[in-house]
Amino acid sequence: MPSAHGGLGFGRGRAALPDSFHAPSGGGLPCAGPYGPDLLHAAQQSFVDGWQQAMWAGVAVMGDLSVSIAFRGPGRTATPADADRTEAAEALTAP
Repeated sequence: MPSAHGGLGFGRGRAALPDSFHAPSGGGLPCAGPYGPDLLHAAQQSFVDGWQQAMWAGVAVMGDLSVSIAFRGPGRTATPADADRTEAAEALTAP
């Protein structure tokens, strides 16, 4: 949402931050000092590892559902004769 001063309004907030936050961090986290690149790499790896496990769990669930649907799906389709029998049975049991 544009501000009255133009742009998206991030200029004032960014100007209030120290210069160390504006400088490139060399691939790490500027507030983590020399451990920044290692922390960033560890965070990225843990995210990817968690994402991978979640995707494999999804694959397993979808595989189980597909097999279940294949074997327990509709056994047969209704024929017009079945519909006639159902209507006749309902007519006999109606008060």
